[in-house]
Amino acid sequence: YVNLPRSCGPVLASISDGVLPEAEVLREALLVLNEEHSVPLEEAEYVRQLVIALGASEQRVSAKHMRMAVAAWYVNIERSATSGGALAKHAFTGAHAKLLDNNPLQRICRGECDHLTLATLGMFAVVWVIIPILAIWLGASSDTGRYPCERPMLATGVTL
Repeated sequence: YVNLPRSCGPVLASISDGVLPEAEVLREALLVLNEEHSVPLEEAEYVRQLVIALGASEQRVSAKHMRMAVAAWYVNIERSATSGGALAKHAFTGAHAKLLDNNPLQRICRGECDHLTLATLGMFAVVWVIIPILAIWLGASSDTGRYPCERPMLATGVTL
């Protein structure tokens, strides 16, 4: 919303810092912003609902709230629908990149060794190395007493 053109300023000033304009008034303002290309009433209703979702009320709309809502509408004016496959691909790619960026081993290999990375690596070693080794050692060396193991073939594989 920070990068809206300056030409939007006077139009936004006329519909903000007061009560929330009705959908028809908002539609007229959006029409001016859209260079007189038609704007359906549903889009004006969308902007109205978005202004309220952003924290404004029916009684008071700040210029900031109106600017943010109009910016969201402005970005999507001529945007075509994004396919589900493209959204999923973007989500998986973004999640994969974030996981790799936060991987403590890769951070150390990149030379980004800070306290958080060392603490994460230490916790990783405890959870995935030390605790399983202790569990195997205790399981192999403990006496079950009078309760026999139900699956002795599994115990042999674990202790190897």
